[in-house]
Amino acid sequence: MKPWDWKAGWYPSVRRLPLIGAILNSEIRSLKTLLAESGVQANRILDVGAGAGDSWAFFSGSASGVGVDLSFGMLKRARSRFPKLDLVSARADALPFRDGCFPFLSLVGVAEYVRDKKKLLGECGRVLAPAGHLLVTVPAAGPFTVMRNLLGSRIHPVEKREWEARLAKDGWHMRGFRETWLQRQYLLRKNNPQESFPP
Repeated sequence: MKPWDWKAGWYPSVRRLPLIGAILNSEIRSLKTLLAESGVQANRILDVGAGAGDSWAFFSGSASGVGVDLSFGMLKRARSRFPKLDLVSARADALPFRDGCFPFLSLVGVAEYVRDKKKLLGECGRVLAPAGHLLVTVPAAGPFTVMRNLLGSRIHPVEKREWEARLAKDGWHMRGFRETWLQRQYLLRKNNPQESFPP
């Protein structure tokens, strides 16, 4: 059994514990604010690393799309909560979709599990429609990230300057940014030739 298939049995219950729930709800509020401040409408969404479907809490009720996760256990959880959501089992860095088919991609709580960030961002850019948007989070340096590794997670953190240099090199324009105790949250769009990543 894969680790996340095993975690699917108890993971949603852990997220509802008072302290953890309060922290995660704060992160969700921050992501909602990031989207609201940008004015970006997330309607048809590719949610990569969908897990049990928690990311859908910060999208509008009219949003539709596809949830992708490597764990069948997590997808089963998501199916029970969102029966109309299309679900696909696949790797975040090898998405089974044609080029340019989604206007919005959510990559929340996923990048830290993928060692090759260049490949991951390249795959996201491939499936995004022209001028499409990517909502992505990376863990902030701190005790929570250390604790996750001590508890057995295989986290591949990236320093803020290194990550933003990668974004600039790979042709992403930052539409919005928020930093919380838990993570750095970015709303990105593919660059136009006239645009550059802000300093």
